[in-house]
Amino acid sequence: MLTRHEDPVVNREPAPSALVVAHDQGGLRIDILLKQVFPQYSRAQMQKWIKEGCILVDGRPVRTSHVTRPGEKVEVRSAGEGPTKEGGVTREGSPIALEVLYEDDSLLVVNKPRGLVVHPGSGVASGTLAQSLVARGGPLSTIGGSERPGIVHRLDKETSGVLLIAKTDEAHIALTLQFRERTLEKRYLALVNGVPRQATDRIETAIGRHPVHRKKMSVSPVTGRKSITEYYLRGAYEEFAFLEVLLHTGRTHQIRVHLAHVGHPVVGDPVYGGRKRALNVAAGMKSPALVQALTKLTGQALHAHSIVVGHPVTGRRMRFEAPLPFDITHLVQILRQRLEGEDHE
Repeated sequence: MLTRHEDPVVNREPAPSALVVAHDQGGLRIDILLKQVFPQYSRAQMQKWIKEGCILVDGRPVRTSHVTRPGEKVEVRSAGEGPTKEGGVTREGSPIALEVLYEDDSLLVVNKPRGLVVHPGSGVASGTLAQSLVARGGPLSTIGGSERPGIVHRLDKETSGVLLIAKTDEAHIALTLQFRERTLEKRYLALVNGVPRQATDRIETAIGRHPVHRKKMSVSPVTGRKSITEYYLRGAYEEFAFLEVLLHTGRTHQIRVHLAHVGHPVVGDPVYGGRKRALNVAAGMKSPALVQALTKLTGQALHAHSIVVGHPVTGRRMRFEAPLPFDITHLVQILRQRLEGEDHE
């Protein structure tokens, strides 16, 4: 269950506190949930604090319409401590709560949440993972420059999962070499549209910048770079499938482009056709629960599940895993229940 700050109320500002959403409390609007936890305050007061940026969910400000999910960390801060928003993101230096999977003197491994940009660029100047690392304190490699401290590799903004951070320049070099020589192993989990005919397949094409839409990538035999993606079917659910994906190269949007190329765009992907197709199919399946879950899904149902890498100092092979986000797990659960005849809608 959620626990709440027990200090006596001495003013009308929220006292600093951290709440964890329990499984049976997911699905509530953030203002309703906070009203339950802090009954001494009105719902209007809760909404005011949310709009002022005093309420953070997993380290980021949210709207009053935000629907909570089990496991989310909700922070309640005083007005003086609340982050200031600029262009929809937190001001540089405002810490974003990061789930640490592993840490030692040279290596930090985090579970990047969906919706978080890794470093400044492409019109995003603040509210990034890199800036949160700086605000967190501690050493970070300098090889990537002042805007990319510690950043060795990236994940798309709307892709969650395992991310390696170098705390020293020596570690940065060692990790970069493993990425370049492809000696590490990166596996993803993805919910896709349609069910592949083959249980496993290797997609090998060249990927380059889209000739018309410059923010997209595409299969481009002439100007693209060699790209290899391997997938394994882990579950088939009527018009959807759950895949484990092994990445052999690391091109921009590689998995999303390759899966869309073979007719199975990632569910929720607005760029490569996965979102609209999934919603249309769900509507035809007459499953309100599935439509609702797909509507709530932000970004693509793609998760960097694991990385096997040699430790940058000792060389020892290590495996790091990040748990699948609740919204993807929930989607798979709905699809599995339909397949097993347990859909009671």
